[in-house]
Order: sequence, then structure tokens, then C-alpha cells
Amino acid sequence: MDYFCCEIYIKEGERWIAKTDQNSLDTWHARLFAFINHKVVGFIWNREPLLLYVNMNSKVPCISGRMIHGDAIDDEWLAVWLLREATIRFPELVVSVRDSDGEFLLAEAAMHIPQWITPENSMNRVFMHWGQLHIVPLAIASTNKVADTGAIGLEKALDAVADTNTLTIASAAVGLAAFARLEGYPEKLRQSMHRARCRLPIAVAQALAEQPMLIAAASELFYTRDPIQMKACQRMEHFPPEPSTDALVLFNRVQYAKLVSQNIRAPTVFELPPAESAEFKARALGMKVACGFEILAHESNQLGAPAATADTDNANQ
Repeated sequence: MDYFCCEIYIKEGERWIAKTDQNSLDTWHARLFAFINHKVVGFIWNREPLLLYVNMNSKVPCISGRMIHGDAIDDEWLAVWLLREATIRFPELVVSVRDSDGEFLLAEAAMHIPQWITPENSMNRVFMHWGQLHIVPLAIASTNKVADTGAIGLEKALDAVADTNTLTIASAAVGLAAFARLEGYPEKLRQSMHRARCRLPIAVAQALAEQPMLIAAASELFYTRDPIQMKACQRMEHFPPEPSTDALVLFNRVQYAKLVSQNIRAPTVFELPPAESAEFKARALGMKVACGFEILAHESNQLGAPAATADTDNANQ
């Protein structure tokens, strides 16, 4: 599972937010949520948005974040860009990031990082602060009983990063290499989106108009479908193909490419025009999106969760 996670530590005055500062953490959570949402208005994440939550269980209480990005590595770098921007806007913040491979910023700058840093001693040593990459030197005293392991306590590391008298800012070469993939933001947000005309069941079109991010779950479920899930698409009990309507659907490019690449025989409930027809592309793409929604509704019912359907949508009108 390809995932991204982060911790956002906050220094108020002379100390880091403590477990007794629940109200401060809640305020910062709301502030950062608004800041990030403003930056990504209209953006469609591949699998799910970056989710921020108050983490009182960390050794230093913080705002943590997590995200499953799947095949869209650009979503991970978007999250890094957003968090780096947050450290510029709010100098109280010190941020650490990692993914399923570990300290990926170090991996990006592997040709330039100090020789002493290794996967074994990098914990609590790599952060973003004021828009720059910081690497806490090995010379900073360890709080571990076995000093030569290179381990360092989290709060001691954070103090070093926030202390302007302690040199933790990475060299220019390391910083440039680590953040190289951030070049082009925020313009990359627009470039990663794609609008396409789809012929959709009215209930699906309405759902996407209200919650555009539903396309993430629908496209992923269709792409990873199995024969049992496709049986639900033979009936389309929740989202029958008719009545239907044309809609401009916003995808990210990974989602769109996945759907277009899938060549399947349309379920019999769909009546697609000949492949050479001018309407074929919109109807075929709409069929795939509708099937994704049907699988989503079917899976929700299997889990005992309520699912939106054409009948319930029409009943609420």
C-alpha cells in the first residue's frame, strides 16, 4: 500500500504544544485544514485527500496527516508542497514527512546528503521549517543510553531545528535535490486535471456535481474490479443506465488514463453505440464511471453502510 504521512509540530512562544493544550491543537487543526483546502480548491486527489487530525499520542502532541495515494506519486509531492508552504506561512511549524519507503526526501537527495546519515540514525533528524529542509547533525547529543547509535529524542531534535543558533539547514545542493519535484507548483495542480464528457445515469451525475471527489473511489473500484463485483454491474440495481444525461466530469489524469485503458465488454444493461460513433467515447467512459458507482454502492451494502441510489436520490427530490 503506497501511503504518505506527516507530523506537524507547533511551537507557541518558548515551548512546544503540550498534552494540556487541546484547544490550541484544535485551533491549529482548523487553521491548517483551511489553509490546505484553499490551496487545492477544485483539485481531485487520486485516492483520497491528505487527512489531518489532532494526535495527542505523539511524544510531542502534533497535527498528524495521512494519505493513500496509490499510483499517483504526484499526490505525495503535492502534499509535500502544501506542507512546505504551510511552514512558510506559519513559522511556528516544524514538519516531518515519510512514506511507505521511509525518509523519501533523503532518497531524493541521496547523491548530496552527508555520508554519516543512514536509515538507522535518520529518525527525528529530517524536517521542514520556514520552507527549508533541515537535517539535525549527528553532533547534537543523543538522549539514548547508547549514544553511538545516533538516536536522538524528538523534542531535542525539534529544539535544534527551531534554534537559530544551531546549524540544521541542509546545504543548498541537498535542499534543491530534495525539493526538485516541487518545481512547477501550483501550476501543476491545473495540469494534472482533465475534464471529459460522459453520458451518466442522472443519479451519478448529481452525486458528482455535489461531491466531485467521489470519482476517486468510483474509478479505483472499476479499475480493480473482480468478477464478483462485475456481476453487480450486470444488473445496475442502484444506478440504472437510464434516465441519463451528459456531464463534464473532472478527473485527475491518472484516474482518466486508468479508465480509458480498460477494454471490457459492456454489461448488457448498457446500450452502447458503434465504436465509430461520435457518441461512443462519452457513453463508454460514462459506463465505466457508472459501473464504479454501482460497485461502490454494492460494497457499501455488503459492509452494512447506507449507499446512495437512484431511488433514494429521486425520493429526496
